[in-house]
Amino acid sequence: MTMTTVNLTSTTSTATTIAGTERRARESALIAHLADMVHVGSAEVGIDEVLASARRGNGRLLVVQADSSSHDVEHPVQEVIDLVEASGGAVEFVAAGSLVDIGGIGLVIGRST
Repeated sequence: MTMTTVNLTSTTSTATTIAGTERRARESALIAHLADMVHVGSAEVGIDEVLASARRGNGRLLVVQADSSSHDVEHPVQEVIDLVEASGGAVEFVAAGSLVDIGGIGLVIGRST
């Protein structure tokens, strides 16, 4: 009987690296999409504008900069998240510091389908 030894640490490390790479690629795509939508006037940035659009039910995709330690968010941001989800929109978190130039939050506008 032959025994095979598997290095689980190496396997886990590889899986973690792949997951991290995929997450960063997804975040980059979300940020690029948000920037494109801002450029063509189909997105709002900054909490005041985003909150106003979300209250009108115009949120299709909310991109929120996550706190560095958790996804805990301040009250106005939580309100936006709730409004976007209630209207059928999607909410995505990106790494802390990713959206610092736009106030940490952006909303692709348009009715969700």
